[in-house]
Amino acid sequence: MEITKHAMKRIYSRGIDVKYKKLEDVFEKLKAKNIHNQALVVIDGVCYIVCVKNSTIITVLEMNSFSEHIFVNIEGACVVC
Repeated sequence: MEITKHAMKRIYSRGIDVKYKKLEDVFEKLKAKNIHNQALVVIDGVCYIVCVKNSTIITVLEMNSFSEHIFVNIEGACVVC
């Protein structure tokens, strides 16, 4: 799994606990559903925009950091409870 510099800065500056194992599982599930481009993944109140074909985390944001957000150019979404 790759992490962009942008995502890494957000993770460290905000102290986000990345759930790497859960993300790896999600990448496999998204690939199995033939999702290859960008996807929204929500795990434990953290939103990840990921590129599925490259297994890359593009950006990360905490759900409590915004009241409303519109995600565009997303091919699929996965919410892990």
